[in-house]
Formats: sequence, structure tokens, C-alpha cells
Amino acid sequence: MTKIIGAIIGFLVIFMFILILKNSFEGFLIAFMWWFIINGVLSAIGATIAGGHPLSILTAFSVAWMTSLSPFLAAGWFAGLVELWKREPTVADVRMLFKANSLSEMRKNRAFKVLMVAALSNMGSAIGTFLGAYLLFKMV
Repeated sequence: MTKIIGAIIGFLVIFMFILILKNSFEGFLIAFMWWFIINGVLSAIGATIAGGHPLSILTAFSVAWMTSLSPFLAAGWFAGLVELWKREPTVADVRMLFKANSLSEMRKNRAFKVLMVAALSNMGSAIGTFLGAYLLFKMV
């Protein structure tokens, strides 16, 4: 059901882009710029709050505009993969995650950081999708 709702939202956003493009190419460029910035900034903020590596934050910013149009992709997956690549968790990290007694202990854990980067980047992108769709609706 979630994928169906995501697909409907994606199609509606693309449809609004097409309507804006029919009115004016300049309007389309402005709409796309706002879509890119809103989605990217909010996804990057999520990765930053999670304490993500700068490349993870940049990845979240770069792909959020595109992944928010597809129910089969998520900005957090890409940002999380980059985080996994840059801060490769060990088996000891996973073990220590289960022994952590506080959020501050968990935030220092590389395995938890990968999960948080993925989750908060996704959350930022999801918020950006709804804010961006609202803005596009106002532009149509």
C-alpha cells in the first residue's frame, strides 16, 4: 500500500511539472530548482543530524530530488551506503550496539550511525516531497 501511495504522489508531482512546463519553460526551471533544493536540503539536514560523513550528506542532498519521485528508491539508502563505505562498521560495533545504555553511546557506534543516516535522510526527503509538492501545486 505504501508503494502505491508513493507511486501516486510521484505521478502527481511529475504531472504538475508537465503542467508547469506547458505554461513556461522558465517556470519549469524555477519549479525544478525549488524541488531540488527543498528535497536536497531537508535530506542533507537529516544526514547531518545523524552525524553523517560529509560525502553521505552530499549524497543525500544530490539524490533526494530524484528518489522522492520514485517509490522504489530512497535518498537514505544511497546516503546510508556511502556512510557504510566511509565508516565501515565491524562485528564489534554491532555487538556494542546491543550493550549501549544511552543514545549518546549509540550515536558513537558506527553501525548505528549508518542506520541513522539512512533513516533521517529518508525522513528529510519525505518531508521535502510533501513541501515540494505543495509548492508545485501553488505554481500550477
